[in-house]
Amino acid sequence: MQARSAWLILMCVAGLGWAAMIAIGHPFLSLSNCASGASAIGDGWRNLQAGLLLNPADRLAEGWAAMVLAMTPMALGPALTAPRNASPEAPGALPLFVAGYGALWLLAGLALVPAALWVAGALPDRGAALTAMAVTALAWRVSPFHRLASRLCRPSSPAEASGPAPGRRALDGFRHGAGCVLTCWPLMLAPLVVHGHHIVLMMAATVLQWADHGRLRRLAEARATRRAATDDAFRIASQSSRAHPKPNEDGPPVATLVHHASGVRHAAG
Repeated sequence: MQARSAWLILMCVAGLGWAAMIAIGHPFLSLSNCASGASAIGDGWRNLQAGLLLNPADRLAEGWAAMVLAMTPMALGPALTAPRNASPEAPGALPLFVAGYGALWLLAGLALVPAALWVAGALPDRGAALTAMAVTALAWRVSPFHRLASRLCRPSSPAEASGPAPGRRALDGFRHGAGCVLTCWPLMLAPLVVHGHHIVLMMAATVLQWADHGRLRRLAEARATRRAATDDAFRIASQSSRAHPKPNEDGPPVATLVHHASGVRHAAG
C-alpha cells in the first residue's frame, strides 16, 4: 500500500471513530459520588462495582471500541508505510495484520476499563486524577519496561513475517498491537478516568502517541540504515577476499607452485 493511500484510509477510519465518540459521549455513564472517604482503595473498589452495575456491558464495549477506533489508527501508519522487502506480499496479508492489531486493542479494554473505574473512585477529584495520570505516564515513559515494549511496537511491514502467511500476518499484527498497548496504556487511561473534557484529553493523548510512534519509526530507519551499511561492507570484504587468494604462510601461493610444476613437466617431456 502506498504511503499516501494508507494515511488517507487511516484518517477516514479515525474520523469515523471520533464521530462515534462525540455521539456516544463518555464511555461511562456518570456515577454518583459514592465515596465514603474511609480509604482510597476501598472507594476505588466500590466505584468499580457500582460502575459495572450501572453501565451495561454493551455500552462499555461500544464506548471502548469507539475510543480505540478514534485514537489508534494514526499510530498504525508507520507500520503500514514501512519499506517492504522485494518478496511479493501474500493476498490478504494486510487485513490480517490490521485485524490482529485491532483485536489486541479490544482485548486491552478488559483491563483498562475496570482500571479506569477503580481510579475514578479512588481519586474523585479531577485535578488529583489528572496529576496522577500525568505522573504515571511520565514514570512509565522513562522506565525500562517502556523500552522493552517499544521493541514490540517498532514499525514493521506485514511482508516481513515468515512462515505460513495467514497465521504469521495476524500474529505480527497482534505483536505490534501488544507493543502499542504496553507503551500507550497510561495515555489511554487518562480520558477514561476524567469525565469532563475527555474529548480534549483524547486528542492530546492521540498527538502524543503519534509523536512517539514517529520517533520509533525514525529509530528503526536509522538502525536499518546502519545494518545495510554493515552488510554492504561485509559483502565487499568477502568478494575481495575471494578475488585475491591468501598466500600460503609457509611458501609462495599455491597457484605459483602449480604453474612451476607444470613448467617442469613440460620441459621434461
